[in-house]
Amino acid sequence: MLEVRLLKDIDEIAFCEDIQKAAWGMHDAEVVPAPQINALYYSGGMVAGAFDGSKLVGFILGFLAKHAANPNPNAVLERDDVGIHSHMMAVLPDYQGQGIGRRLKWFQRDWCLSEGYNWVSWTFDPLQAKNAKLNFEYFGVFANHYKVNVYGEMRDDLNRGMESDRLLAWWDLQAESVQDLSEGKAQLQENTKEIPYALKINEKSLVPNLELDEKIVRLEIHKNLVVLLQTDLDFAHACRKVTRDVFLHYFAKGYTAKRFVESSYILYLP
Repeated sequence: MLEVRLLKDIDEIAFCEDIQKAAWGMHDAEVVPAPQINALYYSGGMVAGAFDGSKLVGFILGFLAKHAANPNPNAVLERDDVGIHSHMMAVLPDYQGQGIGRRLKWFQRDWCLSEGYNWVSWTFDPLQAKNAKLNFEYFGVFANHYKVNVYGEMRDDLNRGMESDRLLAWWDLQAESVQDLSEGKAQLQENTKEIPYALKINEKSLVPNLELDEKIVRLEIHKNLVVLLQTDLDFAHACRKVTRDVFLHYFAKGYTAKRFVESSYILYLP
């Protein structure tokens, strides 16, 4: 029986350090230490864990945040609204692929709403297709901010050698679409056949198109960055650079990423 709850004290929080190392092969210098996690928690943030019996197998960490610019200009949220930035979520390797990450995120939403927070933000690597599908299709986030090399070159096993570009995901917790997803309703199917490519991958070549002005465009990424990093680092670097250029271009034109279908981000104009 898996239980998800807030972590109680520093003794429980200390196990989060081991989970970070196990989940990502993280360098000691980049592990968020237990005393810092505890400080983020007692200063108003949230730290929750997933337990298999008495064993902590995953956790999620968020701290109070206020963005300089509201990622959603059409939302009812005010620019100065405080929410939660979900900085980290990790699950032990033996427990991955069992939906634990989803349970942690929905627990985070429930906690935020109970505390009066209406939004959660987080960053993720735009080249990680698995995370993109999870974020857009199962949680209902959107993104229109792209951060270039935001953490510098990272030293963990999963990201070593790559610049740390990130999309800023914005989760409007009270949006009707998010409420539907929380109740187990699936997203409506998106017909991608007629959507033009802002970026297309053909074998080992990248084909960007920065001339589109259609209401909807699609941006394709490699299906498995982890494998690509192990087999063709040069092409992985090329994917990073070209994807960055295309995202920055279309975000500057007012597009917002709202879906991830068939290894492609679907970007919409208002």
